[in-house]
Amino acid sequence: MDNKHYYIISGKKNGKRLDSRILEEKIQYAASKGYKDIKIRAYGQHGIGGRLWKAGKGFLYIKIEGQAGQRVGSMGFSNTFIDVMGSASDDVG
Repeated sequence: MDNKHYYIISGKKNGKRLDSRILEEKIQYAASKGYKDIKIRAYGQHGIGGRLWKAGKGFLYIKIEGQAGQRVGSMGFSNTFIDVMGSASDDVG
């Protein structure tokens, strides 16, 4: 059982899928505010978990539920850990 308390970010708003760029802005915001355990409810957005320099030097754990799009973790930073709980394309990481 996963006992972490996640900051949850949904890839949908008002029933509509968010653009990948908007979802990334939400993730960047959470990292810049110091959240270290982030759960993403993805709907095919690409580039999730990349370029998270705003997280600083500490560890950052991202759990992706749903359909992760292409390039999960691309342009990743040290100390970022990503678990994809659903399917993923062959260019993960």
